[in-house]
Amino acid sequence: MKDAETIEKILEFRARGLSYESISRLVGNVSPSTVYRVIRGKRAELEERKRIFNDTAREQFGLSMREKVERKRKLLEKLGESIDALDFSAVPPEKLLKFYLDLVETIPETAGKCEPMSEMEENLLKVFG
Repeated sequence: MKDAETIEKILEFRARGLSYESISRLVGNVSPSTVYRVIRGKRAELEERKRIFNDTAREQFGLSMREKVERKRKLLEKLGESIDALDFSAVPPEKLLKFYLDLVETIPETAGKCEPMSEMEENLLKVFG
């Protein structure tokens, strides 16, 4: 049988979803059939590693999604403040509204409840509603 470090690598790579052939190449000096035998003998440990790996991946994905949503929320907030403060008499309102609404649509529904409409948003809605 292989040493503990090799077995550790085999289990780690398999938990990440790599094929026996890929693991064999990465670990080196181990045939795909040996990789299979190691994994077959360590099913419970492998399943636990897969669960941990998947939980970690889901957590990282959730964190990155929350960060993206937060950045977009801040951008929307700044955009809203800028729009409220500026005079856009020279810019067609439909262009401003389209940009704003396109940005709002990129935020997933899971981001939470929307803030109440600003006065400018209400006025634009009345004009184009």
